[in-house]
Amino acid sequence: MYIVPAEKRLITHLSFDGATGVQGSNGIWVANNRVTVVSGPQCKHGNCAHFNNTVLEIPYFVNNYDHFKQFSISYFYNLCGGPFNQGLVINNMCGTNPTDKCSIYLSSPAPDMLKAHLKSSGHVLAEASYMTANDCSWHHVVMSWDGKSMRVYVDAHLRANKPFTGPIANTKCPMIIGNMICPSGSCHFEGLMDEISFYKSALTLKEVKTIKKFPGTTY
Repeated sequence: MYIVPAEKRLITHLSFDGATGVQGSNGIWVANNRVTVVSGPQCKHGNCAHFNNTVLEIPYFVNNYDHFKQFSISYFYNLCGGPFNQGLVINNMCGTNPTDKCSIYLSSPAPDMLKAHLKSSGHVLAEASYMTANDCSWHHVVMSWDGKSMRVYVDAHLRANKPFTGPIANTKCPMIIGNMICPSGSCHFEGLMDEISFYKSALTLKEVKTIKKFPGTTY
């Protein structure tokens, strides 16, 4: 009897460990634009990435994510103050609007207002905001879309639940980590990030709690 293997949920995972420092699992190429890999107690798990006017870019998302029926992003970040607008994960850097399509970023009135967006080609928008922290501590953020709702978890607590049936519009842009378009031009993230994962499925609350407790866990 032949058993059909389960489809991989994980698209790619960046651990910042290994010989090259920046790894995109599942054979998905990641371009490193001068992001510094650091290690030691300042990191969440193993090595981590220090962003300072630098970005990571995943070309895979130019053509391969708008057909997903579900989608999730998970990452840890550590920020000590900084400018009011900072991009975390954005899929519209070749467009003109930082809030379009798929994005998670920090915005005014202070750099601790976390905002998340998903947008369909029919201009249906799911938007969520939550006051998180820029207190020089690690925080875990997950955007999870199950085809019906976009949920945002911060440190394993559900902070937003917005209706969104999709599909997510395709910007024909790569996924950018660490930057976004803003009125002043580019708004780079100026902190640390670790254990960044993308999924073509919705992470559950149980899975979110496990990832927060055991950084590096993937599904």
